Amino acid sequence: MQKVFDLLPTPLNTANDTSPSGFANLRTGQQTNAGGLVLGDFIDLDNFQAAGLSSPAFGTLFEGRYRRVQVDAAATAGNVKQGTAAFVVPGYSLLAAVTLTAGTGQTPGTYQIAAVGGGGTGAIIQVVVSAAGTVLANPTVVVRGSGYTSTPTFTVAAGGTPATILAQMVVNTFIVTSFDVTGTNKSQGRGVFLNSITPGNYGWIQENGIATFLMGATAAGGVGAILTPTTAGVFLGATAAAAPPTLFGTAVDAPGANALIRGVLDLPVWNG
Repeated sequence: MQKVFDLLPTPLNTANDTSPSGFANLRTGQQTNAGGLVLGDFIDLDNFQAAGLSSPAFGTLFEGRYRRVQVDAAATAGNVKQGTAAFVVPGYSLLAAVTLTAGTGQTPGTYQIAAVGGGGTGAIIQVVVSAAGTVLANPTVVVRGSGYTSTPTFTVAAGGTPATILAQMVVNTFIVTSFDVTGTNKSQGRGVFLNSITPGNYGWIQENGIATFLMGATAAGGVGAILTPTTAGVFLGATAAAAPPTLFGTAVDAPGANALIRGVLDLPVWNG
């Protein structure tokens, strides 16, 4: 969902939040849903608006689309920084959980249940057992997790005849990781990072428009050079004839070794 830019937490290029909304309980540190910001939200900005949502200490943002994402916990922290490449995290995440049978005679209460199996990690749901000992509503997804290769299971351990829960999995394009992570699909470029974000935390990437790219030690080509990422997520410049298959954009400024330059992002249009 697109957000109104003057209602967003600012600046975008300093966000390193422990919750999707940007708010957390001061005492417990738990995520707090406030302000209306959720994972996957995006904002389209012109140059004036983008500059107003920038921290001068971390550079100026330019026109384009910015997306609220989570950096996967398995990302390499040193490769998540201003101007490096973001990729869709490998595998599946939990989209939703559905109550198939309500169960009977279970102990009333609220239960947080971690996923079991499926090859991934981190998915957690919250189940409410009513005073009647049944689970009538669908569970709430607390953490979506990542890296699942098959559907995990959730077991309601509250006595009686347990309710049965079905997990619905999806490729989550709002959870991103660094280039070097094993299994990353190099044809699924997601955008560029605006700043350093601690793996597991939330922030913003830019997915189209005029973006800042961090060049590697070997920076070939001039204005218009093809920009493609390397293992550390930094970029190389190349002519069209020599360009590798992972195309992120083209250079507006001439590439320089280890320099931050402007470029035009040329990635597929994602949902939202």
